[in-house]
Amino acid sequence: ESEKNRGNALFQQGKYDQAKEVYTRALNSASDRKDEVALAILRNRAATNMKLGDYKGAIKDSTEVLDVKICNKALLRRAMAIEKLGDLSMYEMGYRDARKLLMDGEGATGTETLREVKRLEEKMRKAWRATLMDDCDKLCKNCYEDAKLNIEFENMHLVDKAIEDLDYACDRIVEKRDANFTAEWPWKCVEMRMQCHKMTSCFESLTEDLNFMVNVKPKNASLRLLRCFAYEACERWPRCLKEAKLVAECQKGIDPTPAQILEAQGYVKRMSYFVEQLSNKDRGDP
Repeated sequence: ESEKNRGNALFQQGKYDQAKEVYTRALNSASDRKDEVALAILRNRAATNMKLGDYKGAIKDSTEVLDVKICNKALLRRAMAIEKLGDLSMYEMGYRDARKLLMDGEGATGTETLREVKRLEEKMRKAWRATLMDDCDKLCKNCYEDAKLNIEFENMHLVDKAIEDLDYACDRIVEKRDANFTAEWPWKCVEMRMQCHKMTSCFESLTEDLNFMVNVKPKNASLRLLRCFAYEACERWPRCLKEAKLVAECQKGIDPTPAQILEAQGYVKRMSYFVEQLSNKDRGDP
């Protein structure tokens, strides 16, 4: 603790070389580099390395901290060091560090630093994804993982950000033309975007995704039942009734489970009533 304070005093005086020596000596003599004092010294040495232009050292010290616990200061310093180092192969790590800080908002960084974090995240994300443009599978995996991170944070604003990531992947696939949407990661992107539309009650968009997915996998009963849900939410009752009958009657090679048949029959019963009411209204019947 005393060595840490001594190093901090030297840092405040701008004596960065001496501060680094003190921090290093303290770490070398530490019995446990994972305790709070050692982690604080690592964070401080990372800051010292940034001042000295030793960006690799700053990344290494910050990573050692982050391997033990999530720390906003370590995330920020590693992201800044990665940008300064300019090693494109590390940009995925860098922008994800920045993104985690953005999820916490101003409480993680302060207003001024938040603007810098946004700049870091956007710059490194765009640069990293540009390297993946010729490999749709890797690009989709990247966008899927980013979207999943946003969704797991359980913030509806971040669900919108997740949809942006997934839209980016899907748009690139369409541009490629020869890309295979049924490959693992492109398909996962479409599935997750569909889930996001459901979470945000964007039923028209959900229907569009389901139209595509059912066209690719027409025998999938789960997708068809989810389209029934979307149709009902959009009050497209005749379409919902037609879809539900296909599942309930096992038409077009659809092989639903007994539970799915019961679910489909429930839609048929409910939609038949709505369709009848709609027909009566069109005829002017009371």
